[in-house]
Amino acid sequence: MKTRAHGARRLLLRVICIILSMSAAASLFSCADDHDGGEPAAEATFTAMDTVMTIEVLSVEDSADAQALVRDCIDIVSDIEKRMSRTLEDSEIYKFNHSEKGALLSDDTAWLIRTALEISELSDRAFDITVAPLVDLWDIKNAQAPPAQEDIDELLPIVGYDHLSFDGNFLFKDDPRVMIDLGAAAKGYALSAACRYLEENGVLCAVLNFGGNVGFIGKRSDGSDWRVGIKDPDSPSSLSGIYSVGSGAVSVSGDYERYFVFEGVRYHHILSPQSGYPASLCRSCAVYCADAVVADMLSTALFVAGKDGAEKIYSSGRFDFEYVIFTDDGFYTSPGASDSYEPLK
Repeated sequence: MKTRAHGARRLLLRVICIILSMSAAASLFSCADDHDGGEPAAEATFTAMDTVMTIEVLSVEDSADAQALVRDCIDIVSDIEKRMSRTLEDSEIYKFNHSEKGALLSDDTAWLIRTALEISELSDRAFDITVAPLVDLWDIKNAQAPPAQEDIDELLPIVGYDHLSFDGNFLFKDDPRVMIDLGAAAKGYALSAACRYLEENGVLCAVLNFGGNVGFIGKRSDGSDWRVGIKDPDSPSSLSGIYSVGSGAVSVSGDYERYFVFEGVRYHHILSPQSGYPASLCRSCAVYCADAVVADMLSTALFVAGKDGAEKIYSSGRFDFEYVIFTDDGFYTSPGASDSYEPLK
C-alpha cells in the first residue's frame, strides 16, 4: 500500500527520544510516549556488540527486584555476545569461520542459524549470513573507495546459505573460505532473550533499546500503544513518521548511517548477497513483530528485497509481522501497518 506524503504536522504529545544505535558511532532515531512521567523502577546503559544499549524497567510485580533483573539481563547479553561474536576468538562463530569444515554449536546458536537459513530461503537470499566475506572486503567503516570488481567476483561463489548444512548441532561448510556473520540477527536474539527473562520474572512494563532494535514489554500506563519515531531517510535529523505498536519489537534498517561517498556515489553497509554491492531497492525498512529475532532478520531481508520482495515475503504467511518500507518513490506499508503508521511529511 502506497501513501502520499503529507505536510509536516506537530505531535501533540510528550515524547521520550530513544537512540536506536546501529553502532557505537552511528544511530537511528526512535521515540516513545512518556510512560507516566515518574521514575523507572530500574534502568541501565551499557555497551555490548559494539552498540550502546539501554534497559528501562517501568513497572514490576511487588515481589520483583528490578535492579537485579536488569543486571541479569546485562549478563545474558554478554553471554550471547561471547558465543556469537565474529571477533572474539573463543566464540562459536569465530571458531566456525576459522575452521576447515565447520564447528559444533550450542543449542541456542544452532537454533538461531537454522532460523537465519529459513529466512534466507524465504527471501531468495536477500538475507544471507554467509555475506561475511563481502562485509570484510567492503569494510564500510574504514573504506574510502569501493573494492575492485574482480575482488567482489572472486568472493561471490562462496556467498550463499547453500554452502551450509547441519548434522545435529554441527554446522558444516563445503568450502574453508565460507564465513558467517550474525550482525543482522544476534542483537535481535539478545533482545528477545532479555525481554523473555524480564517477562518471566515479574516485569510488567519495560523498554529495551539494543541498537536499531527496540523491545517493548506491556503497554503504556494508560493502556495505549507505544509510538516509535522512524527517521526520514532523506533527512535523518528529522522523523518521517510515527509507528504505533504494542508489546513486541521494532527493528529498523537504513542506508543513511554507515556509508562513505566515492566520486559522488554513496555506498552503505547493507550489502546484497547476490550482487556483492550495497542494496539499492530501498532506503529504510521498519519491521514490527512479536519476536525480536524475526524482526531483526526481516528488517534486513526486506531492505535488500525491496518493495516487491517485501510483499512476497509478507504474503507467504510464514512469519507474523508488519512493516513500513521507504524507497526513492515514497513509503509503503503492509496491510496491518497501514493504520498504525502516521506520516509526518
